[in-house]
Amino acid sequence: MVLFIGGTTIIAVAFSIYIGIKPANIDTNAEYLKIEGPYGETLYYTDIVEVKKIPKPKFLKKVEGFQLGENKKGLFELKNNQLVRVISKKDTCLFLITENENYIIDYDKDLYALIKSKLIPRQ
Repeated sequence: MVLFIGGTTIIAVAFSIYIGIKPANIDTNAEYLKIEGPYGETLYYTDIVEVKKIPKPKFLKKVEGFQLGENKKGLFELKNNQLVRVISKKDTCLFLITENENYIIDYDKDLYALIKSKLIPRQ
């Protein structure tokens, strides 16, 4: 019985780590981008106010989520106490500012160009 419980616990922990370090898949279409995974979301281009290419912030305090080395997924707090959803494992990221929330995702030049082309000029 002890071996079964111990083995099940080890398998559950290993599976959690695998899910945490697995890169997030980002699907795009004409209206939105969908970040898949446990902390993923669907972001409509009309809600995105600004997108910037940035280095990953050095100070990220985990509020909820997964963090193992450079792999970060979940809700984090920046140095200025701003909350941001992070789904990233790279050093260079995209900082997405929406009307309701901010996101940091892995940088991809094609994704960056697509989001920039879909932004609606704000006044």
